[in-house]
Amino acid sequence: ISANLGWTWRRFEHIPFPDGGHGLGLKLGAGTTLGVTRTPFVTAHARWLSYWPLADAAGTSAQPSADDAPRPRSGRLALRLEAGAVMAKPGAPIPDTLLFWAGGDNSVRGYGLHDIGQIEADGSITAGRYLAVASFEWQQPIRRQGQVSDWESVVFVDAGAVNDRVSQMRAQVGLGVGARYISPVGPIEMDLAYGVQARRFRIHLNVGFSF
Repeated sequence: ISANLGWTWRRFEHIPFPDGGHGLGLKLGAGTTLGVTRTPFVTAHARWLSYWPLADAAGTSAQPSADDAPRPRSGRLALRLEAGAVMAKPGAPIPDTLLFWAGGDNSVRGYGLHDIGQIEADGSITAGRYLAVASFEWQQPIRRQGQVSDWESVVFVDAGAVNDRVSQMRAQVGLGVGARYISPVGPIEMDLAYGVQARRFRIHLNVGFSF
């Protein structure tokens, strides 16, 4: 049994194609396990997303489209941070749905969904009590004959770690390149990432902007 409270703050420019701005999401919870022995626990989760526009030669950062919706005109830097923790006595049977994994399209690219977690003695991967994820992107519009097109190029580095002990957390890194298409329903993201520890390439797809 648990009770949770979430709070989100957003200040992004030109949604759904943000040129700049910041977003913060917080979630706090408390509860107790059910069984012969009831163990209380506390959960905390935080997300942060920032965009910093890089002014072009004209000193502007967005241009209107045919439907008057602003479109990115200059490049930008994007930083995404995520952290989580579950605090309880060692050995407390916390459900996996309240613990953490990392990896996947919106986490650490170059790894599959839930590929990053607590590694057990038999080599299996389970959810962990502590999470840390960071992502850095350089996004740049692609120009054709001097005009900004509906395509953008992206270079990124992701890193994430999950473990039951903070002292034993080891970051797993993914890096790669990608393309963004500015569609009527929002950005369509296509990335090719290499998981450094996994030693393999993965393709990641995502549609739309949300925080």
